[in-house]
Amino acid sequence: MFFLALTGFLLYGSAHTAHSAVLNQSLTEGSDTFLFCKNDGKVIWGKGVDGQRVDILTAEHGDITVKHRPDPDHRYSVLGDLSLLIKRVSLSDSGIYFCNTVPVVNLTVTPLHSVTTVRTRMEDDLEETDFLYSGNTEEGSAEEGQVSVLPFLPVEMLTSPQ
Repeated sequence: MFFLALTGFLLYGSAHTAHSAVLNQSLTEGSDTFLFCKNDGKVIWGKGVDGQRVDILTAEHGDITVKHRPDPDHRYSVLGDLSLLIKRVSLSDSGIYFCNTVPVVNLTVTPLHSVTTVRTRMEDDLEETDFLYSGNTEEGSAEEGQVSVLPFLPVEMLTSPQ
């Protein structure tokens, strides 16, 4: 009997943990995404704003989708499985998204073009120099706001002695 109760508890705990896991998703500004959650035919999609959950829309199979906040560009909609489709994501779309009050996705939107100033010391004369980097930083390649800059070696150092 004890074994049966323990097995039931472990199964419930693992199912509950799997259901409550928040997916981290990173996107570049301007791309489209969809957020999925398991549902029973009705879903209320919300987003965490200033420590509170704000409803975005309510959708039900075979019913009209009700939007709870202005969407003049029609960026928010639902797919057949009631996944939330967000078109042309912007920086303000970053945050935690809720499906029926359960947090399901932590969305991070990065700028299409980022500009970062990097300070480095040149080894040869110890003079501080500023470098300006403009472009996309690859996901996971550097911490936000930091770029690794490698100093250039003089040509003499790269060529082998004759």
